[in-house]
Amino acid sequence: MKGKARLDFLLTNGFKANFTFLMSAFAVVLYAQNPTKERELCMFAILFSTVADLVLMDYNKIPGLLFGKKRFYVGMALFGITHVLYTCCFLGKLAGIETFSMNGAILPLIAAMGVFAFSMFFSMYLTSEKKGDFRVAVFTYVVLINAALISMYIYSFATKQIAAAIGITLFLISDMFILVRETKCDTNLVRKLIWIFYPIGQLLIICGV
Repeated sequence: MKGKARLDFLLTNGFKANFTFLMSAFAVVLYAQNPTKERELCMFAILFSTVADLVLMDYNKIPGLLFGKKRFYVGMALFGITHVLYTCCFLGKLAGIETFSMNGAILPLIAAMGVFAFSMFFSMYLTSEKKGDFRVAVFTYVVLINAALISMYIYSFATKQIAAAIGITLFLISDMFILVRETKCDTNLVRKLIWIFYPIGQLLIICGV
């Protein structure tokens, strides 16, 4: 019981807001230190994800007033933009590797496609009783995050720097728990797991750029 109580802070908007603001500040500082195009894309990705976090947590009740029942969709769309930016970021980093060859991308591509297939089938199972618009939104989002995952897997394999690959995998796991929460099982444990995997994943991605 004490262990569970120690993790109760993960459920508070105070912790979530402080983390997401600090994460944005970290990305801005890293860009200021090394203002490359990839760092810029990563910075904007983090800023979009911060806004998404604030929307999904209904920060100060403002997103709820603005978006009502569509708040989850708005947050999902903002995170979708985050993953588009991440994909562009790591594709740009791949383009900068002079020795990179697509022949060397086969293994990470197979691994990434395996993750994509699992996450898509798992999403189909979780959303089987949901309305069509919800399912379309979820499937679109799964495609976008897996596009980012593919780019990070290939980059990590090519450079042997695995931080980003681990980070996006943890991010995806966090999102799967969000989907579990929204469809099958909304418990404090599930909510805590979301905010265990997500922060670590985001920080690893930032450090992997």
